Amino acid sequence: MTAPDKIDTLTAIVAMAVTWAYRCATQTMGMKAIKRKTHGRREKSWFRIGLDALRAWIAFAPENALRAWQSEFPKRIKNL
Repeated sequence: MTAPDKIDTLTAIVAMAVTWAYRCATQTMGMKAIKRKTHGRREKSWFRIGLDALRAWIAFAPENALRAWQSEFPKRIKNL
């Protein structure tokens, strides 16, 4: 791809998709941490959890996918 307009459009679409997946992950997981397996790695990434939820919601519960997109981001409480 050599057309800058097409690259800009593609970048914007990918950014929106990643944001939507993140929002679905926060709707699914809330503020709890992802479990770790015995070898120390996490079971799934936030993106994978969100993408799985988004795919299921688009297919079977579109209102949940829309709610995830329209909701506000939760605020994380930092440990002081």
